[in-house]
Amino acid sequence: MIYIRKADFSTDIGSIREVRLAVFVVEQGVPEELEMDNRDPSCVHVLAFDGEKPVGTGRIDIELGGKVGRVAVVASERGLGIGRGLMQELHNIAEHSDLESVWCHAQVGAVPFYLQLGYVTVGDRFLEDHIEHVRMEKSSVLSAQRTSRRGSLRDGYAGGSCEIEFLVTCSMCEREVESRRNGSPLEQHV
Repeated sequence: MIYIRKADFSTDIGSIREVRLAVFVVEQGVPEELEMDNRDPSCVHVLAFDGEKPVGTGRIDIELGGKVGRVAVVASERGLGIGRGLMQELHNIAEHSDLESVWCHAQVGAVPFYLQLGYVTVGDRFLEDHIEHVRMEKSSVLSAQRTSRRGSLRDGYAGGSCEIEFLVTCSMCEREVESRRNGSPLEQHV
């Protein structure tokens, strides 16, 4: 079973690092010394697990106005909706932090993923860690989360027929909420 939860950076640093090194350093060639940065302790992190194995992560920097970053899913687990689940949890954190918008520096190859989540590109492309990026923003996080709380994990899956269960911990009440791929949507419980 795949589940996503808010992470405690000080105790979950090993799992966060494992995923980010596999994706950004090994796959994409980002220098290891650049991957973990001085913003990490200030950010709110999320982790996805397949059983006990960390398979995805992401962070949001509230102090920088809701900058989403370091969103990564290990190659063997891509295409299952984990990235969308991570983003949903980051958007929930933004909502509960009273942010009206979020933004990111998206790798150009990930732009379609962010567009599907309601982000828009802002500005020109630029290089960050030797990879082409573009700034993207998503406005109205508060109203979007409140109106789409039902079914937002289920609605984002593209194709496939395997059954996957997600347990997502609600940032507001800390209760685990279950959603099944091709099954029931997130229950409205808040």
